[in-house]
Amino acid sequence: MPNADPPAWVPAILLAAGASRRMGTPKALLPCPPSGEPLVRRTARVLREGGATAAYVVVRPGGEGDAIAGAVSGLDGVSVVVNPSPERGMLSSVQAGLRAAIAHGPPDWFLVSPCDLPRLEPGSVKAVLDMVRHSNARIVVPVYEGLRGHPTAFRGNLAAEALALVPETHGLNELLKRWAGSVAEAAVTVDGAVRDADTPEEWRDLTGAGHERRAIENDGE
Repeated sequence: MPNADPPAWVPAILLAAGASRRMGTPKALLPCPPSGEPLVRRTARVLREGGATAAYVVVRPGGEGDAIAGAVSGLDGVSVVVNPSPERGMLSSVQAGLRAAIAHGPPDWFLVSPCDLPRLEPGSVKAVLDMVRHSNARIVVPVYEGLRGHPTAFRGNLAAEALALVPETHGLNELLKRWAGSVAEAAVTVDGAVRDADTPEEWRDLTGAGHERRAIENDGE
C-alpha cells in the first residue's frame, strides 16, 4: 500500500556548478523579476516552500561558487556544497550533494533539480511530494502537458545506486532507464517545472528580462 504519511527526510540537491557557457554569464546569479532575487536563491526557496526538508546547493570552487554561496546565505535549511571537480559532469554534482545529505542521515527520498527554472512554483514541488506519498514508485517526475521536468524525486534506497554511477560515462537519467517501470508522473498545472533557461533568448522569453553577457572561463557541466 502507498505510504499515507509524509516522508520525514527529503533533501533537495540543487545543481549550480555548471559553466553557463550558452548563457554567457552565471545563470544562478541572474536576477529574477520583479524582485531581483538571484535565480539560485529563488529556486532553493521554492524547493523548501514546496516541502523539501533541506536543500543542498552544489557549486564549483572559486569566485563564482563563492558568489553563488553568498546568494543563498541566510536561507533556512539551505547549505552549500562544493563540487571539487565539476568538469566531470552534472552527475558529479548530484553525487557531491547527495553525499552531504546522507551525512545527515539516510534520506527517505531525495529531490534533484537544476537551478535554472525561473518559473518553478512551490505547488509543483508539492505535487511531486504528494505523489511520493501515494505511490509505490521508486522515482517521481513532474509532468506538464506530456513533458517531464524537475525536480525529480528518487526513493532513498536509490542513493547508493546513484553514487555508484561513473560521471564520465553516465548521467542520472541512467536510473530512470533502469527503473522505467517504476516511474510515476505527477501532473502539474503550470509550466515552470518543464521550462529551463539555457540561453539569453530563453531567459528573456521566460522572465521578460535581459542581462549583460560576460565571458565564462571555467569549464564544467
